Amino acid sequence: MDINPRNAVAAVQADPDADPPVVARPAIPAENPYTALKRALTEHFRPQANKELSRVQFGNAKQAANESIDQFHGRLRNLVVGCEYLEEDGMIKSQIIKGTCLTKLRTTALEEHQLTLDQLLAKGRAYEGAELQKPHIEEKSDAIAVNRLKK
Repeated sequence: MDINPRNAVAAVQADPDADPPVVARPAIPAENPYTALKRALTEHFRPQANKELSRVQFGNAKQAANESIDQFHGRLRNLVVGCEYLEEDGMIKSQIIKGTCLTKLRTTALEEHQLTLDQLLAKGRAYEGAELQKPHIEEKSDAIAVNRLKK
């Protein structure tokens, strides 16, 4: 069998007498030198993720005043990618508890520690909705002013 080393990797020939028997495999074409160089350079210059920096950024994340609980959750979901945590949902839940603006949500999460991330987010949405409705409910009615007449 005549194989040019520039064009292919040597094929394995069948040997039924071997123990275990060897099955024939066709030759695999070798990688083009340009493609191999391009792949090697791309790998070499690919930005390396810094796990520790990602973890610091994740740990410092706090909910902004104008940010909803869902937006905060989405931002944490993006930040956790480079952290390489084994249990991402648990870390996100802990960071929401640590960094949320909603004091009532933090208190509830610490009291009901068995809440899942989804349950915590549902409670956060409910608390946000209540906060939005609060000014309308507590609004004082200055519209009805009655002047009292004295005798």
